[in-house]
Amino acid sequence: MSLSPSYHVRSLRITECGAEITLVHNSKQFIASLAGADLEIGGNEQKLKEEYLAITTGAEKERDMARWIVEALEDEIARLAPFSSCGKTSFSVQSYYRPEAISELAESQRNFHPIDASKVEIIPSRVPSSDKVKLDGNEYSFKHARDSHCFDHELSILQKLVSLGLSKRLRVPPLCGVVSYSDEQDVICGILLEPIGSKGWLGTTESGGFSNEQRVKWMAQIEEVVKQLHAHDIIWGDVRPENVLIDKADDAWVTGFGPSESPRFVDRGMIGTVEGDMQGLAKMRDYLGYLP
Repeated sequence: MSLSPSYHVRSLRITECGAEITLVHNSKQFIASLAGADLEIGGNEQKLKEEYLAITTGAEKERDMARWIVEALEDEIARLAPFSSCGKTSFSVQSYYRPEAISELAESQRNFHPIDASKVEIIPSRVPSSDKVKLDGNEYSFKHARDSHCFDHELSILQKLVSLGLSKRLRVPPLCGVVSYSDEQDVICGILLEPIGSKGWLGTTESGGFSNEQRVKWMAQIEEVVKQLHAHDIIWGDVRPENVLIDKADDAWVTGFGPSESPRFVDRGMIGTVEGDMQGLAKMRDYLGYLP
């Protein structure tokens, strides 16, 4: 079965980490992302994985992937971009070529009630930044939704860490909430994370400034987190020193679960795999000048 003529697919990208589709329906542009971790949510994991594998290995994977994603989102698309009661919608040349963009993460909103962005206060600092914010008297780290594909992928993994209870057991950033725009509740602005209280990250200084005791401790902590992630079918993906935060107790935290667009520690073809994570860890040891 082909897509209805009312849907116009503008782009479709299928990667090792998932897929992203941009389509237009009734003068509105939708950007929908599917991350591997999304297949773990909903109680029908095995069937979804089998369908996904069949599509990505098929001869018509682009056509089949577009249809698969649209079928899953059809009701939500109809809600956000309904046809007029007369059954025919008119729109301008501008709305045709520059449609209103809608990026909605339905799964995120089912698990976390959207927080109004106008109620999230940026904590003043000497350098203008929105990284540290305050809500209802509590401080959080804020991560803006810049690249929708990478953001969706990372958010899916953070949600899975919460649902499995891993965010309480491992040194990974705990997801606290999803922030949406006050005038567009369906559009995600970013996420709130529990502040780690870091004093820096492994990329802050040259590895020569670390003691051997620190290198041994941090590598052991990083490897243990990655081991636990893999045990739950979660891939770190963006393995690099900048994604390892060191807290005030001198412990290492693993962050940054979005797929890297400029990999340094993992070969591009291995990103999003267990083998890629292991390759990245080996390069991390070299970076630290690790001495067991």
